[in-house]
Amino acid sequence: KRRPKLRHKWYSNLNRYYEEMPIFFPEKKPSVSVAFGTQGSIYTAPNTPIKFTYFDASLGYINGPISFGPNAVFKYGHQYLFLSNQTNVDVSLSFNPLTGIESDVWRVGLGSHQGYGYRSGSFSLTPYHGNALVWTNIAYTNFASLSESEQRLLSDFNNAVRFGTTTQAGVRLGFVEPIALDVSFQRTLVMRRFVFWQWIGSYGLEALSQALLDGFIREIYKSSPAFAPIMNFALKNGLAYGIYQLRREKMNTPFESEAPIHFDMFRIGFMFSF
Repeated sequence: KRRPKLRHKWYSNLNRYYEEMPIFFPEKKPSVSVAFGTQGSIYTAPNTPIKFTYFDASLGYINGPISFGPNAVFKYGHQYLFLSNQTNVDVSLSFNPLTGIESDVWRVGLGSHQGYGYRSGSFSLTPYHGNALVWTNIAYTNFASLSESEQRLLSDFNNAVRFGTTTQAGVRLGFVEPIALDVSFQRTLVMRRFVFWQWIGSYGLEALSQALLDGFIREIYKSSPAFAPIMNFALKNGLAYGIYQLRREKMNTPFESEAPIHFDMFRIGFMFSF
């Protein structure tokens, strides 16, 4: 009789790790998303009207749901390529709101979402954290009324492609397959200049901090699965928000670097999975 093949514990753990990684997960679903947004700066007056100025479309893959325990709680991942446009918006430059500036902004980038969700029958609720690498082209007009220093700064961005990053906090609601409603807030930082070593150092510190949180949240999932979606949303987005607040002053914090231009956006959209 043939003896069963023995596998070491380390092999089993490594195999499970790759099964849980989104890129290796076998049940990928193609997805198409469209979203509309409102441009609003946290530095503008409270009574400033919110304008519908933003549109994006993305193609990607949904990974999961990857279930480790109770069927009601699952792990969720989404990787995508996107294109977006926004026009006639107010841009916040450091701490000074700039008004009366017309702009046409195009972005293309690669992004991912990660989270834990709840599921009951066909209904699902998935709070998530997201980030993206973004290339932005901004075309400004009507900024002659600004100070000379502000005009020089905007000239560095005008009609040029600049690299940046995005953080996103959102909730996805699934009612009927294959459609899901997505509501989120995102902040995009656009660099004046790209200094590779400063960026990789700043990004590496953020990635390490998020990875440590991932390990902590996994332990929460093992002991109290029902709290994992909430804690993942609060901790990972809280950390990202704090880092991005610091980056408003120094793009590659903690390293000495120039202030970026940033865009705050509230989005609502729909995802179709196949």
